[in-house]
Amino acid sequence: WRRAFQALAVLVAVVIAPAALFVLREPKLPPVAQHRRSDASAPLPDHYWTVRSALRSRAFHFAVLAFFTGGSLSQMLLMHQFAFMVDHGVAKTAGSVIVGVIGIASIPAKIVWGTLSDRIGRELTYSVGLACILLSVLCLAFIGALPGLAMPIAFALLLGTGYAANAPIIPAAARDLFAGPKFPSIFGTLSMFAALGGATGSWLGGALYDLTGDYRAMLLVAGALAVCAPCMLWIAAPRRPQPPPQL
Repeated sequence: WRRAFQALAVLVAVVIAPAALFVLREPKLPPVAQHRRSDASAPLPDHYWTVRSALRSRAFHFAVLAFFTGGSLSQMLLMHQFAFMVDHGVAKTAGSVIVGVIGIASIPAKIVWGTLSDRIGRELTYSVGLACILLSVLCLAFIGALPGLAMPIAFALLLGTGYAANAPIIPAAARDLFAGPKFPSIFGTLSMFAALGGATGSWLGGALYDLTGDYRAMLLVAGALAVCAPCMLWIAAPRRPQPPPQL
């Protein structure tokens, strides 16, 4: 692991840091884009969402609950899956490969979820994504009870596919609900709660294990979160955004 992290650090220095130089200067825009930019600098509309007004809205509260619980669920499983598999008889080398399968599965899934949400809606797409995670929890529960690597691989594919729904759905749903000139600050606030959910899930999985001595309680909580998160997004209803209050 030490060498892996050293290699990752080299990649950051060699690839990511130089790539950041390309965004320091804005490219020249064609005439159409210049016209759009001039429109963007027009006076603000009379009514638009702000962080303060969003924080008081019902939609924001349920969006926070949706992405807090969804982030908590994803990070709980991502953080503790390797220890769970090793505890239930999966070799460490096989477990490492399975962890990689999760990341590989998530790459095309992000594109699919984003495209699908534009066609059938954020709520239904998120529900399907979280259903994949719920199925992954069931697969995780059967690891050790069934021989071979079928259940670990199924778990990895389902989890990688399911948790990838968070990446396109969170910004898209937030944009649907709170579009306007102050959207970046609103989205940043919403993302903060989603990140807090991820941190909470990582801690909660370990706390439940320490409290009970096994992972059964964590699996039950994970299943409950997989049901709760999409329900909260349905109530937030990005398919029916509310107009901003008068300033």
